[in-house]
Amino acid sequence: MELGLLALIALVLGGGVAGGLLTTWSLYRRTLRLEDIVNQLQDIVTRQDKRKAAEVRWTKADLQAAQLAEAIKRSPEPSNAGNPWAFPM
Repeated sequence: MELGLLALIALVLGGGVAGGLLTTWSLYRRTLRLEDIVNQLQDIVTRQDKRKAAEVRWTKADLQAAQLAEAIKRSPEPSNAGNPWAFPM
């Protein structure tokens, strides 16, 4: 009887320890998975921010080039552009 009681106590304690380990391992895996998801989301946000910054940078250069082209089109041509010795009038 005593041996059966000790075996039952050992079995119950062993089951409790095994259940605790499995629960802990499951929570640890979930934590790692959530960290992985957060890292992926951070990479996506960083990529989007860099893409927006690149768009601003490139559209700014295009805008400046377009403004320069418009300024060149609007500037009057000098009347004596072909003669470097002529005096300005």
